[in-house]
Amino acid sequence: MTNRTFHLNLAASPARNQRVFHLLVLLMGTLLLLTVSVGGVTFFKYRQKARDARSAFVSVRRNNQEFLQEEKRYANLNQQNVQDYQAKVDLINRLIFHKRFSWINMLSSLEEALPDSCYILSLAPQIKKDATMEIRLKAVVPSLDEFLLLYQHLHEQQFKQIRIISEAAEDSGRLIAEVIFVYE
Repeated sequence: MTNRTFHLNLAASPARNQRVFHLLVLLMGTLLLLTVSVGGVTFFKYRQKARDARSAFVSVRRNNQEFLQEEKRYANLNQQNVQDYQAKVDLINRLIFHKRFSWINMLSSLEEALPDSCYILSLAPQIKKDATMEIRLKAVVPSLDEFLLLYQHLHEQQFKQIRIISEAAEDSGRLIAEVIFVYE
């Protein structure tokens, strides 16, 4: 057997095996061109979708701001309606309280509190928001002792928040006293 040696010296004869290198360069170029073209197509395809998404986002944001403004407007309108109807509701509640209120009991208690020598000049009841009746009473009493007795009797009859507003002496010596109290 003969020993043959195989010498591969590409530097000495570079043209001999160029086909393999050309094939490799061509394959790599084709692969690069294919990658670039797929990347370009993908880029342009998703760039349009990104533009559409941005415009949809801007549209949603604009609609959201319009809805928030409309919600604010309706909230203000609702608050205004509440204020408008609150007076009507208060009036209806007062009428219900007024019908439920026992005038007989209140006047009986006032009659028991009023000493025999005193008489009423004016009586002005006013229904308060807390469903109580505030009464402004102007009475003629013969003396200061009788006035103090009236004050004591009002306390005894469970009238609340009794306040003396004024007292004035007449020429005849009698007192005109004005008192405010609450009846519950």
